[in-house]
Amino acid sequence: MKFHPYKLAARCLGLALLAWGLSACSEMDDTYDQFLKDGEIIYVQGADSLQVNPGYKRIQLSWLALSDPTVTKAKIYWDNRRDSLEVPITKTAGIDTINVIIDNLQERIYTFEIITYDDKGNSSVATIGNGESFGDNYKNSRLPRLIMSALYSEVTDTLEIIWGPVDPTAVLAELEYVDKLGNRRTLSIPREQAGADTSWITDYDHTAEGRFLYRSVYLPHPNSIDTFYTPFQEVKVLGPPSPYDRTGWVADASSFDGRSGDGRKPQVALDGDVVSIWVNQISPQTVYPHWISVDMGEIKPETAGIWLGFQNARNEIPRLIDIYVSEDGVEWTIMGRYNVANAGGTQYFDFPTLQDIRYFKVDCLEPSGGTNNVVIGEIGAFSR
Repeated sequence: MKFHPYKLAARCLGLALLAWGLSACSEMDDTYDQFLKDGEIIYVQGADSLQVNPGYKRIQLSWLALSDPTVTKAKIYWDNRRDSLEVPITKTAGIDTINVIIDNLQERIYTFEIITYDDKGNSSVATIGNGESFGDNYKNSRLPRLIMSALYSEVTDTLEIIWGPVDPTAVLAELEYVDKLGNRRTLSIPREQAGADTSWITDYDHTAEGRFLYRSVYLPHPNSIDTFYTPFQEVKVLGPPSPYDRTGWVADASSFDGRSGDGRKPQVALDGDVVSIWVNQISPQTVYPHWISVDMGEIKPETAGIWLGFQNARNEIPRLIDIYVSEDGVEWTIMGRYNVANAGGTQYFDFPTLQDIRYFKVDCLEPSGGTNNVVIGEIGAFSR
């Protein structure tokens, strides 16, 4: 039999490839045999859609148990598997939600590992999740939202609360007050409403207590399982100004106009007559700044501010003043810088916060017109 040289070469090449293929298959089978020598590996359904929800000294783990009916339990590990918890699972025909709470946790971030098992010991691939436990450090660091002012208006019979900035994790502001029917009420102001600058309460009874209580409610995370509350704080509602009785008060000043005897001494600013005026020394001439101070004779608690009275507009009315307060007449605290209207009548100047004081002083910095002199008809202090 004759063989064409090219056909003989092709047949040899085909036989060589067949031999190599059989050899390769044999090697692959050997490799798989190494993994299957103890039997086929079976994985069960793991924890699906894991959520790690923070709480107060605890954390909730929540996941879905899907279609695998063989799953009978789950093991939860944390702290590098130094701590663990075994949870039995009873499957229904549908999708089940598994909720597990881990208690007595320190205040920090945790990493959790969840592995599910069937009754034959087959396991799932681990599901990993991170979450935080909040404790007393977080709780005690929460502050109630700042209230800039709480004013009651007799005209509208309404309590007006002006709020400061809001923490994005403060979901509510809660107020407790007495309404016009004598009932103690709790009002919850959601974050969306509390984000506004002003709240109005129309059924507040200002004559009952003149105060209300409030606190802020916090959720450190949208999925937090626990709510955090700040302690209640008492807020005094500032109503219309109520001037103090000035009997026995004593006034002093940087100087006074002595050309008319006692008629222009600082004490006349306490006599109830806006026509009699305190004026600085004119001969020889004194210049701005001028000051006048008052000793009320005793500490007046929760003083809201001071007031000035003028007969009419005039250049000698101070345009700009600083107000200071003191308990002892030695140590003084500035309440702020205020503008004064060049007009007749009584003008009220509120302190930033209520003050327990005996003394107050007004530094007159600039006049309303081109003059070196100051004129004040009446001066006093008030509560609200």
